[in-house]
Amino acid sequence: KDQGVQQISASTLGRQSAAIAISNSGRTVAIVDSLRTARAGGAVTVAITSFADSPLAQAADIVLLTTTNEVGAA
Repeated sequence: KDQGVQQISASTLGRQSAAIAISNSGRTVAIVDSLRTARAGGAVTVAITSFADSPLAQAADIVLLTTTNEVGAA
């Protein structure tokens, strides 16, 4: 249910919008897909993740990297 609402919300964003996605691994499919949808609509996209080479980071206009103490989080 939440994933559907997330996708619908992302699809309504446009040039005057910004979408912020947060995922430690950067590999949560629903989050990555929603960010891609927002970007396709013209929104500026921001990813907050621990992995610069993750799908989430690749889908974003702006990437903010965090640190984690988890081993093997990716």
